[in-house]
Amino acid sequence: MAELMNPDTWYIADAMPPELKTKAHVVLITSPKRSTYKELEKRGARMLHMPPWSLEELQDCRSKLGLPVSEAFVKKCFEYGGGVARPSLLQSGGAAAAFDEDVDRLLGQLGRAVDTTSVSQVRAALADVAAQDRGPEASHRVIHIMTDGSYSVRQLVFASRWVAERFMAKAAVEDEQGLVSLVNGSTGTFRGLMHEAWMHRTLPKGGEFTIAPVKLTGGTMKLVREADCTLKLPPCKEAVFEEVVELAGGRCEEGVYYKPASARFPLVDSLLHVGGVVNLFQMTVDLNKPVDFAALEGLLGDLGLTSQQEARLIFVVPEDIYPNFELTMKTDGSRQKQASPTAPALGSAPAAVPELGPAPALVTRPKLCIMRAPRAQTGGGGGGVSSGVACAHLGSGGCGKGHVEEESAAPPKKRRKRAG
Repeated sequence: MAELMNPDTWYIADAMPPELKTKAHVVLITSPKRSTYKELEKRGARMLHMPPWSLEELQDCRSKLGLPVSEAFVKKCFEYGGGVARPSLLQSGGAAAAFDEDVDRLLGQLGRAVDTTSVSQVRAALADVAAQDRGPEASHRVIHIMTDGSYSVRQLVFASRWVAERFMAKAAVEDEQGLVSLVNGSTGTFRGLMHEAWMHRTLPKGGEFTIAPVKLTGGTMKLVREADCTLKLPPCKEAVFEEVVELAGGRCEEGVYYKPASARFPLVDSLLHVGGVVNLFQMTVDLNKPVDFAALEGLLGDLGLTSQQEARLIFVVPEDIYPNFELTMKTDGSRQKQASPTAPALGSAPAAVPELGPAPALVTRPKLCIMRAPRAQTGGGGGGVSSGVACAHLGSGGCGKGHVEEESAAPPKKRRKRAG
């Protein structure tokens, strides 16, 4: 074609190797299949990566195109399968039965994809990102490509938290040693999902955790790490919730490890009410995290906690991050104060910061905790023996109701509630 010899032409090839004898600008759009793009790559083509769709993008597309797909269905598909447009924007109908059938069909497809993906395949993909191109088609439902703002850096992540946990449950049976190696050796964005999924397996098993309270003093709002003590968590049941209102008004049962259905749930990744204390867990592999007390007080209010009920917000971090992990406390005026791993010298002059008003009378601020998560190990991925936790709270120091012992609970219970 004469147009291909025109340097002002833009030649777009869709999922097939383009004609290379051309003077046009060549744009190849393809899935990560190297046989399709390798010749263009050899010629020095610039490789850009399209990340999965965000939930907001999927909902915007559904709305603007007037697709006969419910908002709830798009959200459910995103929670299970990640930001993939085709399954998220195709729905059989609006009836409740059709909704459940479509979601079950998606779960079946994802489950089969996970079942045919091995630890060795995931490890090979992480070691050489191009290895994912050579993997089975099913692996692309399990592992997704993420990128940075330049779209030139390619990182691999699990499609969703559900996929990560399903893969981990399967691998724990088929290749436990390989799974442990994968959890302990993962890095970057992939590490975050592995860490969270592993801790969702570990915390419900209970165990002993070493905790070092970090005293949050009034007035100057200084954060000081104190001496270690021991926290015991019991084995517990497991349950899934859609909205925090489901746990309000005393419905957050003792001895149940609650996990939100959506990984996008704000502030916390799980909750455990035990020994009269509501423990809020947030898993992270970051070196520091901000703490928004206003948002936390709102969450405690939604849970219906009174000023007499104790709560902890526990940041669960890998043991290699724990020594240098810092909490950043947000205050009015966007000023921040860090909870460093090293306590300041006694008698040092307090920093000049704005004085905060008292916390609302009906809702107390939770204690802040930094948990040192144990390294993954074989043998069932059990509890937190000799794991470390650092706590921060208002007023006097000490562990308070931190010492908890209970008998083992009944087998785990799970439920999937239809949204909409």
